[in-house]
Order: sequence, then structure tokens, then C-alpha cells
Amino acid sequence: MKKNLKITLFSLFTIISCAAIGYFASDSQETTTTERWVFFDLGDTIVNTKESGNYHYYPGALEYIRSLKEMGIKVAIISNIPESFGETYDQKIESLNQYVKAHWNDQDQFDLTIFHKVYIPMSNDELKPAPYIFNKALDETGRHPSLYISEAFDEVEAAKQLGFAGFHFAAGVGQEKVESTLYIELSKIVDYIDQNSHL
Repeated sequence: MKKNLKITLFSLFTIISCAAIGYFASDSQETTTTERWVFFDLGDTIVNTKESGNYHYYPGALEYIRSLKEMGIKVAIISNIPESFGETYDQKIESLNQYVKAHWNDQDQFDLTIFHKVYIPMSNDELKPAPYIFNKALDETGRHPSLYISEAFDEVEAAKQLGFAGFHFAAGVGQEKVESTLYIELSKIVDYIDQNSHL
């Protein structure tokens, strides 16, 4: 009788312990798998476009983007392009690719497919810093905690008004001068997004 009671109590303790472990593991996983997005401007934020025929990635930019993806952070582009680049989204993307590649001078190939999404205006009325394209990006990605990075201060401020965390890439305004950390330090970026994004 006592032996059976011990076995029953042990089994009950084991079940409760496993349930508790499962609960806390699930809670921890939910915290670490929060979806976050980093939206980049393209010209003079990721790609240095200051010199015709010498377009290239800012040193470390490509590795930074890859690291974000490895961390589980989604990456996207929000970039202005001329209305004349085409009538449809696909035509505009093709024109953008051709234009950049015609000026490209980097051992790493220009590749928009490394991004989960690419947002471009369909008309001049939608050009940043107008809110339309920012809102479209947020709506289509689910309005998760998000960060917008650009060399254009007015665009960063416009994005912040819509709930993005913002980071002004001041190095993109100068001549190839790049801070050692490039953008926001990877070890701090999750906290930066969570503390500054209001979505």
C-alpha cells in the first residue's frame, strides 16, 4: 500500500514538474520569437550612390543584414524611386535593378532578394517622407515592432511619427565616412526596437 502510494505521489510530482517546465519553456519561447522588422532605405544607407559608376555596399552593410536574418529579425527595403521607372511594381523593381547594376562596382553582387520585402512608391505622390508607403509596409507586415534606418533625417522623423523606431544613418550624408558600428550594434538592436517602436 505504502509502495503504491509512493509511486502515485512520485508520478504526480513528475507530471506537475513536466507541466511547469513546459509552461515556462513556452513562455520563454514566446518572448524570444516576437516578430520584429528592420526597414532600410536603399541609396546612401545600404548602398553608397554618391559616385556614378562606383555604387557599392557600405562596408559591413551586407554582413549586418545577414546577421539580422540569423537573429530571426525580418529585413525589408523602403526606397524612393522615380515614377518613370515603370507602371507596375515588377517593372519598377526591374528598372531599379538595372539602374543600380549599371553603376555597380563591388565584389558582392547587388541583390534585392536578400530582403523579405521591398517597398517602393507607385507614384510621385507616394514618395517618402509622405506616410503612404510607411503605412503600407506596416500594414502588410502586421504592424510588429519595427525600425526604420535612413540617411534622410526627415524620413526617419516621419517614420517615428507612425510608430517606427528610427535611426538616422548620419554616415550616409558624408563622404564614405562610416562609424565602426555602422548602424545600431547588433547586441542592442532588439532592446532598441522594443523601447522605441510604438506599434
